[in-house]
Amino acid sequence: ELANGYAGSDNAAFNADPQDTATPLAMAQLLRKIWDQEILSEESSSLLIDIMYRCQTGEARLKGALPPGTQVAHKTGTIGETTNDVGIIDLPDGAGHVITVVYIKESKLPDNPAMEPVIANIARAIHDYFTFNRG
Repeated sequence: ELANGYAGSDNAAFNADPQDTATPLAMAQLLRKIWDQEILSEESSSLLIDIMYRCQTGEARLKGALPPGTQVAHKTGTIGETTNDVGIIDLPDGAGHVITVVYIKESKLPDNPAMEPVIANIARAIHDYFTFNRG
């Protein structure tokens, strides 16, 4: 409530503030380092990934258009006009995993729920690309 009040009162100032931000590339690199246990112990990495697999928010975001049963370890974010979801999508048949980072900022869509299908469709396109273009 406090965060949405802050962001809602002056979205332009909030969106321009570099504090507490990460680029999509930096976030993808962080997720890879967590997955590969490069920055946390094996136990801490496993715990964090398990928590991300059990994320209960954003069912219509990264997971929203994926085939039923697809597992996703993810973390959502929403504040003001910004809607995000970052995570690791499990590919079918043990084909590996794909890190997916989607930020929507300063969207012209009417509200945050309208942004969720955009995130879902991006995740599905990424999933399908890596599923059907193995080699």
